[in-house]
Amino acid sequence: MRKVLCISDSFGLPRPDVPYSDTWIARLKEKLPDFDFIGLFRRLANTDILSTSAYGEYLHWYRPDAVILQLGICDCAPRHIRTNSPLYKALGYLPAKVAKPLWRLVRLRPRRLDCTDVSPERYEANIAAYISQCRTADVKRVVLVAIGRPADEMRKSNPLIDRSIECFNGILAAAAAANSDLVRLVDPLCRPDSSLYGSDGYHPNAAGNRLVAKAIAEALTD
Repeated sequence: MRKVLCISDSFGLPRPDVPYSDTWIARLKEKLPDFDFIGLFRRLANTDILSTSAYGEYLHWYRPDAVILQLGICDCAPRHIRTNSPLYKALGYLPAKVAKPLWRLVRLRPRRLDCTDVSPERYEANIAAYISQCRTADVKRVVLVAIGRPADEMRKSNPLIDRSIECFNGILAAAAAANSDLVRLVDPLCRPDSSLYGSDGYHPNAAGNRLVAKAIAEALTD
């Protein structure tokens, strides 16, 4: 049985309108019963987690034959303030009645393309370093899942998101091209189709998860 390490953010997790059976990892287990899919899913995760000792060691602990890497929206989303900034962290410690009016003031700041939790340069370095670690660990296939193009609901709340996604997906495409012997890039949610997303316009619904699972399965078995 081939082991597949699956690294994802909340994009791959169950939600109120998406039971576990409809997630892409559950569907992959149905499609490819001879594969052992090992899920490492973390809400709000970005590619900085790949440089932590634990995520590097997972490659050596599990010895996967393949890796699925689906990270990027938390890296690239333009923000009012970065979530790793002292102000953001300080607001999290305040009582709700104090923090709420302060958050309203923060949200008066426009979102900016240069205000993302991970810069394009660091995203590129994180992806490249992890692919190198996969080579060292003798991984046979790395599947990069492109960042999905959101539906109108998310684009209304974050008007710059499309431009940022295009930039970061370009980084993934370049990484796949530079490592074509090892890496496959899949882009199952390449159009902003609201029928594929939940109410927030980004997390996939059952139909969206089916597309993601189909694309990954093809990349693992081609």
